[in-house]
Amino acid sequence: MKILLIAPFFPPHRAVASLRTYSFAKVWAAAGHDVTVLTTIKRVEQSDLHLPTAGFRVEEVSYSVPRFLERVRAGEHATRASAPVPAITPKKRLASLAFPALRWLKTRTGIFAGVRAPDLADFWIEPATRWAIANGPWDAVVSSFGPPAAIRVGQAIKGRKRCRIWAIDFRDLWTENHLYGGLFPITLWERHLERRALKLADCLTTVSPGLAKRLKARSGKPVEVIYNGYDPEGFANLDPAPAFSADGKLRLVYTGTLYAAGQNADGICAAVAAEANATLVIASDQAALWHGLARKHGLGERFDFRGSVPRSEALRLQRDASALILLDWRDSRQGVMTGKVFEYLLSPAPIWVVGGAMDSPVACLVGEAGRGFSLGSDVGRMRQAIQELAIGGAVARPANQQFLARLSREAQASRFLEVLEGS
Repeated sequence: MKILLIAPFFPPHRAVASLRTYSFAKVWAAAGHDVTVLTTIKRVEQSDLHLPTAGFRVEEVSYSVPRFLERVRAGEHATRASAPVPAITPKKRLASLAFPALRWLKTRTGIFAGVRAPDLADFWIEPATRWAIANGPWDAVVSSFGPPAAIRVGQAIKGRKRCRIWAIDFRDLWTENHLYGGLFPITLWERHLERRALKLADCLTTVSPGLAKRLKARSGKPVEVIYNGYDPEGFANLDPAPAFSADGKLRLVYTGTLYAAGQNADGICAAVAAEANATLVIASDQAALWHGLARKHGLGERFDFRGSVPRSEALRLQRDASALILLDWRDSRQGVMTGKVFEYLLSPAPIWVVGGAMDSPVACLVGEAGRGFSLGSDVGRMRQAIQELAIGGAVARPANQQFLARLSREAQASRFLEVLEGS
């Protein structure tokens, strides 16, 4: 098949979403298909996930946006402290007032954040569609959502009959997004666009059974679950040097983003603060949020914040952890299953699922894999687990290798390919 994968999130952009789309391209090409990835030009600050692209084509289509909106995307201030102070004109005064408001809207609603409309990638739709139409037709087109632009480009290709199969892969839901509610009245337009896309699409996939259930109810169509999966190659060439000094302390490691709207780290912070031999190690770019939690619970020296680290270093921290902390989603009915759980699966340390229901989908998956257990939101249970870990307890039972094999990115991408071939 001649396959076009529309994926604004793709290496070298560092993100779990990029790893998912990369695995699709790699596996489908290895299976003998003609695969092209249609993506955006990556900015310098995004480009640190360098993976081989032999076997498939990557077409980076450039686009331009108004300078003011570009600054909103980057989260920059209107002026920098080290720069000369420019003359204040009425136009610049208006911009200085509007900039904080747009940043606030971005954080609260998801606009200009690759999730809800309007989005900066909207400016990419026209040049990307033009390229895809000119280089078609395609046997299959796969839109990786978000941003919404990926769906709109795929819809244009399908609407002009330049592909036989159009699939939408939802990493998160669009108008029922668990983090961002959008900006009214633009939400009405988004729902219209979503209804049209769901009606036209030949195949729908998503990352968890919970999201599949919600998407099926919205679309009236079957929805296949393609998990994010793990990549064993990521651990193959790590620096063998220990990530931590041999001082006898327990290192409880969490890497990645904390979504305060749906995850709760208070319990594990309180538990570590009460146990002198434990240290909470965090690799994240959310310095203010995590340092605030550390102060709130009095972690002091039992808090080791590493900041944003390269993926290889994050994997090394996970490899050498005493236990891995997996922050569950508070409301399991939303169907959210963080991609972090799959990356944790190959580390030797037990996975402690905290902050959610004891029988949540994430907790059940970790339990079935034989890689850990749920501690819920009970600080006492967390403290007990730390104490047991110190004497050699609180470890996971033997891993379920047969189950784990089905969760690799390669296996999940192969399953997606079977869905496309059967459509």
